[in-house]
Amino acid sequence: MAILTQACGFEYTSKLQRMFQDIGVSKDFIDQYRTYCEKNKLDDIVDFSVMVLSSNSWPFSAPPNFILSPELKRTFDCFTNFYTQQHNGRKLTWLHQHSKGDIQTLYTKPKYILHVSTYQMVVLLLFNKSASWTVERMQDETQIKIDLFLQVLCGLLKSKLIICPEINDDEIDEELKETDIKMHHNILVAEDFKRLVYFHRLDRNGNELASV
Repeated sequence: MAILTQACGFEYTSKLQRMFQDIGVSKDFIDQYRTYCEKNKLDDIVDFSVMVLSSNSWPFSAPPNFILSPELKRTFDCFTNFYTQQHNGRKLTWLHQHSKGDIQTLYTKPKYILHVSTYQMVVLLLFNKSASWTVERMQDETQIKIDLFLQVLCGLLKSKLIICPEINDDEIDEELKETDIKMHHNILVAEDFKRLVYFHRLDRNGNELASV
């Protein structure tokens, strides 16, 4: 660190050191949270890990607002309550655009574990409520900003996890675009889903990074 300070200056290395400290503190804090959940028998809380980072040290922008699924909201609320008990007066800002998680399909044989972004997860969890949605209802239910929502939906359609009767398979295979998805279109779970044939990766702003 001393060599880095000489090369880059005190301000740079001081900020870098605080970032490393945040990572170490976060690991200890999540261990405390898991002990708290076990002690209070919070068995219905989704298992997750979180990094609590100082906004003064990390160059993150505020995320767009959206509505968490009920399956996720209880977990986030529980951690927020735990954090505020430990640090009265501090406020957490959740950076969902940097979050990912695993969900399991229960309707397929074999069952699949899907590693998805939080936005993709929120959209997929809607199908626990209903087997069929219009695009407009889905966006209204999640409140994900429309341009990001259509990118997320486009990626899930290309993966063949969900289907849209108004869009044929040839259109999906031939570079489906967000503008091809209309608000009145119907979205259903693909009950014959076999394997993930398309991976749609988004950056923190929802822009496509890679398709394989």
